[in-house]
Amino acid sequence: MCLTIMRTGVGSAPSISTIKTLQKSGVRVIGVDSNPLSVGFYFADRGYCVPEAESPDYIQALLKICKKEKVNAILPAVDEELIVLANHRDEFKKIGVFVVVADKEVVETCLDKFKTYKFFVQNNIPTPTTYDALTVNLEEVRYPKIIKPRF
Repeated sequence: MCLTIMRTGVGSAPSISTIKTLQKSGVRVIGVDSNPLSVGFYFADRGYCVPEAESPDYIQALLKICKKEKVNAILPAVDEELIVLANHRDEFKKIGVFVVVADKEVVETCLDKFKTYKFFVQNNIPTPTTYDALTVNLEEVRYPKIIKPRF
């Protein structure tokens, strides 16, 4: 039996090398992306255009493809998909598909830079001082600083 993995976000550069590496190991790769012109469709064994992760049709589209292609596991590539897939992991498990994604709480922490900072501090992991832009007193902040979006 051949292992079949669905790789999402196959329009990204890292997905191309992931697809090639999996195929060299004898894995059949099903590529999915919301962009019909995604380059990964040319490398995957089969490709499907699916709605974006925020769409209410996203999960049903993936489930349908998983059943049709006898997918064993889903390897997500796009941050926006992680929380959606974590929330629906049990639906995939019912049809025998393992979703390679952390628990919802872990994903939420990792996608939020300030929650990640608080986790590091609580667990004594060295980390640069981080501020929440909505609550910080700018007079307390010493510059220079790196400013990034929270999510």
